[in-house]
Amino acid sequence: MLLTYSIQLKGQENKDTIPRYYLHSLADTSINPSYIPYIEFWINYLYTYNDSVRRTYWNPEDIKRWGNNYALFYGAIFQHYPSKLLLNYLKPYILSVHCKDNFCRIATAFWNFNYKLSTNTKTNYNPYAISEIGIYKKNGQMYLTNLFDQRTSGWQKFSSNKINYIVEPTLQLDNEQIKKASGFVDSLSRLFDTEFDSITYVVCNSPNELGYIIGFNFFYSGFANGRAFHDGRMLLSGLGTFNYPHELAHFIIDPFFKSGIFFGEGMTTYFGGSKNKSFNQLLPEFKEKYPEITDSVFTKIIKYPNSKSAYILGALVVEYIYKEKGISGLKSLSETPVDTIEFISYICEKFGINKETLFQKINLRLNLINNQ
Repeated sequence: MLLTYSIQLKGQENKDTIPRYYLHSLADTSINPSYIPYIEFWINYLYTYNDSVRRTYWNPEDIKRWGNNYALFYGAIFQHYPSKLLLNYLKPYILSVHCKDNFCRIATAFWNFNYKLSTNTKTNYNPYAISEIGIYKKNGQMYLTNLFDQRTSGWQKFSSNKINYIVEPTLQLDNEQIKKASGFVDSLSRLFDTEFDSITYVVCNSPNELGYIIGFNFFYSGFANGRAFHDGRMLLSGLGTFNYPHELAHFIIDPFFKSGIFFGEGMTTYFGGSKNKSFNQLLPEFKEKYPEITDSVFTKIIKYPNSKSAYILGALVVEYIYKEKGISGLKSLSETPVDTIEFISYICEKFGINKETLFQKINLRLNLINNQ
């Protein structure tokens, strides 16, 4: 059978306008005009830049369940650039529409049509992602929805205290790690003297499956070994792991601290480490790279606030406060400046020290590493 590949321009009023999206021949609306309202509804959602208005397009049950993280795929695509900017370069390319019983699934590639493929593999990023969402009608109104429940249908589901696990069926349960995860969140909750809502922990056997669960058929944009939806209180592991202390710490700590990345990630790195390493296990590598913290070194590190080094440096500051002022000292910082420099000035004034003294304390701590 001869296959013909074609791209159709849609959403244009004249030849000079730029199309909002393209259609694959499998989604040809001239053959299937019933697709048109579903596609237009989906595209209008993507091109709606007001968060409050965009929310009205989505399944209310998803919003109730996941809060501001209701569109599970959205943050992975638009995490680095605003949608208004990114959609100027990556046009939605509707690959397929499948409808049954007033429920449709739309698969969409986000594609830069101005970029040609190259023999240099590292420069080839088309498609940026392929997402798939559901659309249904209720009382004459359309709603977009995640395919999360359909894609985890048949998975193992059980609870360990306040952690509700959803586990890919072929994975073997690691009861020791499940016990550690439960113990960790309980002990951290007791330390901060707080109750916490249950956490959903989804265990996938690969990063690709993680992407599939949150609505991707192809996962390049936002590709990650793990992902946390803090507002939705859901953690996903793409490595088959049942214990992720750093991200679990966010669920306990974040509701109490309105602060910037430096202090927030410093807190979760101090108490939860990073990936499979505890805070103490992270320090030797940090010291090798930064044997002494000076004003210039501090500035260099915080230039990249999402870096591993910045997280560890933040944890060193947290440790100093914790050792000197206890948990009450940390809790007294529930609202601090977001800017890192302003944060350091704030805690120095609050605790009656200067920045040089703080750095001296951190350096003394680093010098003790080999004696641990």
